[in-house]
Parts: sequence; C-alpha cells; structure tokens
Amino acid sequence: STGREPCRVARPDPVAPRGDLKTRNPKYRVRWGEEMESIEFSKHYADDSNPKHSFAALMVCTEADVGCPNVAGASIRLSMPYLDPKLYDDSLFESAKYAERRDDIGRAMLSAICQVRRAIDAKKSEATSP
Repeated sequence: STGREPCRVARPDPVAPRGDLKTRNPKYRVRWGEEMESIEFSKHYADDSNPKHSFAALMVCTEADVGCPNVAGASIRLSMPYLDPKLYDDSLFESAKYAERRDDIGRAMLSAICQVRRAIDAKKSEATSP
C-alpha cells in the first residue's frame, strides 16, 4: 500500500439505539490503505488510547477550549471553536448538524495536512538544491 488511498470510514447503523446520555458515543473504524487502521471516538485527551507526548491538541468546541486550557504532552494546542452540534440532539436536524460539523473539521484538517506537506516538500527541495 502506498498510503495514498482514500480513507474509508465504517459508519454505524443510522437507526441503532443511542443508549443513555452518559454512554452514547459512536466509535468509527478509520482505514488508510490496507495496512493502517484505528478506532476513533470522541474522548477526553487523557484517554489511554491517545498519545502521551508529541501530538497536536485541537479544541473543536468552546466547552473543550475552556475546559482544557493546558494539554499535558501536546506539542501545540489549537483552538477551533465550532458550534457544538449537541445543541441539536434529539431534533430533526441532529444528523445533519453532526455531519456538517464533521465535514467542517475534516476540511480544516485536510487544509492543515496539505500545508504541512507543502512545507516539508519545500524544505526537502531546499536541502537538495545546490
């Protein structure tokens, strides 16, 4: 695998029961090509499944931004205060608003990754130029 294949996300059954308020948190299997896979879900940054150092902490809602002013081990902490879609829980717009926010965050992450890739490529090019 070249690692450049588009990722595939296994989506939960849209009519699956949500569970009680303290446990409803879908998990998604994310794959990159054939070799890399991870299970992703919304979690506290101190969750055992997260790295302990050298990571970027992205605060994607005001609640997280205020509640986690310092993120131990993070190389960088970025605030991206999107309107939390939980405001639409149990409404006709719930699925649409969560999808909208997911897509907003995905576009921002893709943009950031592309900028990092261009910066890395530029540095490599400078290093190999006479």
